[in-house]
Amino acid sequence: MNPRLAAFYSLNDILLERNNSEKVLARFSSKFASKQDHNLYYTLVKGSIKQKIHLEFLLKNYIDFEKTDPKVLNLLLLGLFQLTFLDSIPAYACVNETINISNKEFKKGVSSFINAVLRSYIRKDKKIRIPKDIVQKISVTHSFPAYLIKNWVSLFGKDDTIALCTYFNSTPKLTLRIETDKISYKKFSEYLNKKNVQFSRSKYFDNMIVIESSFNFLKDEYFKKGYYYIQNESALIPVLLLHPEKGEKILDMCAAPGGKALYLASLTKDTAKITAVDNDPGRIMQFKENTKRMKHSSIDIVMKDVLYLKSQKKFDKIIIDAPCTGWGVMQRKPDIRLQSENRLKSLIPLQQKFLEKADSLLKKNGVIVYSTCTINPDENEKQIEKFMKNHSNYTLIKPDQFVEKDFVSGKYIKTYPFKHNMDGSFASALRKVV
Repeated sequence: MNPRLAAFYSLNDILLERNNSEKVLARFSSKFASKQDHNLYYTLVKGSIKQKIHLEFLLKNYIDFEKTDPKVLNLLLLGLFQLTFLDSIPAYACVNETINISNKEFKKGVSSFINAVLRSYIRKDKKIRIPKDIVQKISVTHSFPAYLIKNWVSLFGKDDTIALCTYFNSTPKLTLRIETDKISYKKFSEYLNKKNVQFSRSKYFDNMIVIESSFNFLKDEYFKKGYYYIQNESALIPVLLLHPEKGEKILDMCAAPGGKALYLASLTKDTAKITAVDNDPGRIMQFKENTKRMKHSSIDIVMKDVLYLKSQKKFDKIIIDAPCTGWGVMQRKPDIRLQSENRLKSLIPLQQKFLEKADSLLKKNGVIVYSTCTINPDENEKQIEKFMKNHSNYTLIKPDQFVEKDFVSGKYIKTYPFKHNMDGSFASALRKVV
């Protein structure tokens, strides 16, 4: 399939139908004749979504949005993205390929309109005026909603906000967690060297590798054998903070597709009793496939809304990977930046419900680790503070005894892309003393 046409269809699905980008990408991923076409498709879709606000800012100088068909607008975004960000593709080729899609998908006249807009942009017929206001300037140049930029500037300042945006707009690198019980770092690194795969060892984790070159892990022998798991470095931190031990009864709330539960099983050498709960059928299926591939036997996967979970025996430890805005993972999930500002209003009470449910399922002297993949204090430390105000029988556990001190921020764990070069995240450990 033509990668540009597939990208156009995908943008319509994601931007107009509001379908999840990862699911759309997965649906199209097997339709290409070559790896080159596959890579171009991914770049076009993810890049157009990441740069949507910036591209629309540019397009407003050339078209009237209210008079432009939304699908035509998506095709213009696709063409403009190539002209602006893909230097390896000649301008004439970008325009011609965009016109070819227009001829196939739209009535006569639309192609002439698209051709005129793109060629006017190439000639730089319009003078683009960048806003002087710092929030608006960062918003349109780095392609993030103004409400996010306003929030980040107040939290981190201008320079770190720009560094954060730059990180999120960069191409994510593949990171692997090695199952060190199955293969040593030395043997695994020798294997990658023989395959001419460029890599580096994680700065923070001895069992993590950062892939620096092309690597088709799905067809890799060691992947199929379960020698490693694809996982961001920040995802290891809540598991280490929980400090799982052999024989413990552990609950993983919101568990699919299984990264944290599988690491729990690995650390305890399958001697803990891990109950992993999630209510998403597709993610549960992926979780089961991952568990089978990784050959872990201590995980009981339950498809259920964990808020309605009943258990006769309470748990020693509970890990909550809470639903959140995902403000820390926008490098890998670009459509998060398109979500409504109002989504936060529904997430805050939901996160509180997860904490309350965990409390009801936890033994005395048990531990809860609450974690998110956001850098938003309202979803992080403010949630913990509110919970502890209502539950005086909990104390915070000092995090620096379990994780790298560079991640510790006061009483909590916080990772920032502009500081740690990994996903933004939060984690806190609480002990139930009575």
